[in-house]
Amino acid sequence: MQSNGLPVEVLKYDSIYTHDYADNTTWPSTADSRWTLEPAVGEAIKLTSVEVKLSEHAVMHSGGATLVEYFVAGVDTPVYVVTYNSIIDWIKRADELPSKVDINNGLDITAPLIMFRITFPRPAVLWSSTGQDLEGNMKFNKMVVRIEDDQPYKQADGTTPAELVIAKYNAEIYEDI
Repeated sequence: MQSNGLPVEVLKYDSIYTHDYADNTTWPSTADSRWTLEPAVGEAIKLTSVEVKLSEHAVMHSGGATLVEYFVAGVDTPVYVVTYNSIIDWIKRADELPSKVDINNGLDITAPLIMFRITFPRPAVLWSSTGQDLEGNMKFNKMVVRIEDDQPYKQADGTTPAELVIAKYNAEIYEDI
């Protein structure tokens, strides 16, 4: 057993993609940027890193901070929030400098993509059970990633939508015992 109470054995590894934060037609509603991750009953999700891909011209507008909110069961407000106020905030936490990839393969993306990975020094765990883990930490039951003002990310002109702003969370799935 791990020190927090997770089993040692991983059930499976998973890649979990967010929706596109530049395209509000992929959101729960066009005015609700929330992307929610919750474990299935009997499972715990350990998030080890996130890989971000965004079109080169994407900018985070004033009021458009990315919020990563963690919730515990029975509480309607987040108990812990990580805020990224700018793309530089994301890049400061990246493992390496971002890479730039030109996309000329028939995709609907014309701008080069900027890509980087953020490895979590202390991976977040989302539990299907409630209470505290064996280390005495609150068990998060849900994670919500959203844009603070629920406005899609755009290009520098402020009116043209960015072509892509998406993330992939790398996860280990455990039995929640």
